[in-house]
Amino acid sequence: MAAPMQPAAGYQAGLLMGLLTLGLAGCSEPAPPIETAPRPTAWAEVRPAERAAGQSLSGVVRTVQRASLSFEVPGRIATLDVEVGERFASGEILARLDPRSYELVRQERASEAAEAEAEASLHEAERAFTRQRELHKRDLASTAAFDAALDTARARLAMARAREDITAPSSACCSSR
Repeated sequence: MAAPMQPAAGYQAGLLMGLLTLGLAGCSEPAPPIETAPRPTAWAEVRPAERAAGQSLSGVVRTVQRASLSFEVPGRIATLDVEVGERFASGEILARLDPRSYELVRQERASEAAEAEAEASLHEAERAFTRQRELHKRDLASTAAFDAALDTARARLAMARAREDITAPSSACCSSR
């Protein structure tokens, strides 16, 4: 019968067996390396930043001058041609009255002009008759009074038509409507 192994001898035999296994594993050829494709990366060239010419500041802007505009005659507004913040030039039309609501005033001015013309014609006819009778021998006649009355009536009609627009008194910016 074989002699029983002693514990130290069993330990030495196990250690020897492990070293031989490792030694044989180290003698084999190394495995070829696994090639991996390089991963794409995002990149950018770093450059100094360009500074903007202006500066951004916070604050409140208030007008130096303020002008309130209105029509000279009553009526409904047909168009407002400027928006808040929009710039406009002097003499530019900013708003218009509805011509239908203003038509009564226009007709009144036209009838006044027609009445003045008729009255001037009547006076002129009376004067012409008197003048013709008195100045029959000299052939003198004047129509200056008739022309003056007619020009006055036409001027009043033109003024009535001009009152239906608001024009800008100066170049500015619209702040409210």
